[in-house]
Amino acid sequence: MLRPSLNKVITFFMSERSPEIEAKKFFNHFESNGWKVGGKSPMKNWQAAARNWILNSKNFIPPKDFPKHFPMPKTPKPSPNNKNYAEPL
Repeated sequence: MLRPSLNKVITFFMSERSPEIEAKKFFNHFESNGWKVGGKSPMKNWQAAARNWILNSKNFIPPKDFPKHFPMPKTPKPSPNNKNYAEPL
């Protein structure tokens, strides 16, 4: 199988009326595991895998109250002995 480019995957997802972010998730997932299905078998048809990804992605919609961005951790307060434990040694 010839590995698709990210742009080709995005174009395919857009033609299937699926968001660009899903195309990027799909591409990154399979790029990271060498385009193998189940981590074992080489993928034969990425378009078929993408259509399944699109169908299954509808099952993983986060709840409405799920935060889109998590707050940044607060800066640690200085210790009473003036040591900054956030600094590397």
